[in-house]
Amino acid sequence: MKKSLLMKSISILLVLTLMTSTITFCLGGCSVKITPNRADIDIPTYSDTRLEVSSQNVSNNYAALTNALKSNDTEEIKEKADALKDAVNQSLSEFKLYSEEIRSMIGDSDDIIKKRAEEFEKYFNKNSQKALDAINGIILGSKNTNSQSYQQSIDTLEKYFEVEKEIMVTSDNLENSISKKTDAEKLSVNNLNNYLKNSVSAVGSSRFNESSLKLEDETSLTDEMKALADQLKTPLQVYLYLKNHINYEAYSGSRKGAVATFDSNGGNDVDQASLLIAMLRYLNYPAKYVNGTIFISADQALKLTSAKDLNTAGTILASSGKKVLSIVSGGKIEGFQMDQTWVEAYVPYTDYRGAGNAAGDYRWIPLDTSIKGYNQVETIYDDIEKYGISESDYVNGMSSSQLNALYEKLSAYEKEHEGEEAYLNSRQIISESTAYLPLSLQYVVKSIDGEYDKIKERDSDTITFTIEGQNIAKLKPYEMYGKRLIVEYVPATDSRLNVSNHAGYANDFIKRAY
Repeated sequence: MKKSLLMKSISILLVLTLMTSTITFCLGGCSVKITPNRADIDIPTYSDTRLEVSSQNVSNNYAALTNALKSNDTEEIKEKADALKDAVNQSLSEFKLYSEEIRSMIGDSDDIIKKRAEEFEKYFNKNSQKALDAINGIILGSKNTNSQSYQQSIDTLEKYFEVEKEIMVTSDNLENSISKKTDAEKLSVNNLNNYLKNSVSAVGSSRFNESSLKLEDETSLTDEMKALADQLKTPLQVYLYLKNHINYEAYSGSRKGAVATFDSNGGNDVDQASLLIAMLRYLNYPAKYVNGTIFISADQALKLTSAKDLNTAGTILASSGKKVLSIVSGGKIEGFQMDQTWVEAYVPYTDYRGAGNAAGDYRWIPLDTSIKGYNQVETIYDDIEKYGISESDYVNGMSSSQLNALYEKLSAYEKEHEGEEAYLNSRQIISESTAYLPLSLQYVVKSIDGEYDKIKERDSDTITFTIEGQNIAKLKPYEMYGKRLIVEYVPATDSRLNVSNHAGYANDFIKRAY
């Protein structure tokens, strides 16, 4: 992978961190609140801009103190704590001036807003003072870092910065949605061969209809994707390209759709099926989804997940949200039974088996680009600490200030190593090549649950936007991908309209006071 793609990936992280809304996601039934940072966005020049800037200064100084605490360097800790103390005091001063301006603007025209603003001002000042006390405790205790009071001061400070975020106008984190770790349940069989014999044909009783050619929703394409399909030309080349270039990702259901799967070079079985179907349909080959239960061998599971052992491979597969069973025979894990979605494509098979001339009898054949093998390769992240990012930061998420610092260091690294190649992903797909489309799927099909032209509602993730407990929109991820969502607020009274116009998009204080 060319180095420029590294910068693209970091840019995506920065864009995520600099989004401007607080939203609630419900992905496949899992609710995750994400409060992205807005401090680095170009905002209108309102009188409260100074407060926004001072708040970001607090965030940056806290990040610097956090790094200093890891070093246990007494002088550095004291220096960074003093800087954070100054930043918090400056933020308090800016907040005081701004609050006075707000009180003057509100006057007595709206008692509700006035009361809420006063309550929030007291709340903010109280928590800011607690944070200052904790900072002073760190400064005083820096000479004896093993003392209980010193550690209590650190814990208190972390509470207000990492958990409550109450002394900053903007948040400085992007909370992670992490799948719950789940071990695969075990199914013991007396004879593996007898278990494998109890299988079905991978192709059901599909019949051709116009719906099998529709390009819509999850199977929509961009011009770039269409150009690639035109270049690939045949079902065989489309199949090979996707199998050799689109990474397997462990999650359940339809989440990305064809476009996002293509753009991100990754997706699970359902999203890779959407991408394959979209390209085949664009080339005028009917294609549809098939869902069923399959068995993959122990070797396939290890190659797919890059796990060190079969128990870990089972955990990775089961943690995706799929129903996964470890098939055990004679006390040994022989493979895994799991839900899977693949593709049925209607192609000219008897002549060149989808590889060339669109001639010969057409037939439905099963295809799956998601089950593949990987090699382990060294990546830039093997030495991530030289960029100032610890392993825990990389795994658990980084603040916007850390991301900005990482971006600058990687930019310098890219210039220094221009023309060289580096891998972002430690897993490299084992490339496959074949002269014809495969005769069968690369695994045993235990049962077929259904065939369909379009993703079922129950199998699709949804994103629900919630404001103060009220659902204002429910969309599928593919409907939002690459688009901007605008939430419009209409104040109920003229006085609230006046406050809203003054606050603009730059500040959280008035919104919290509401």
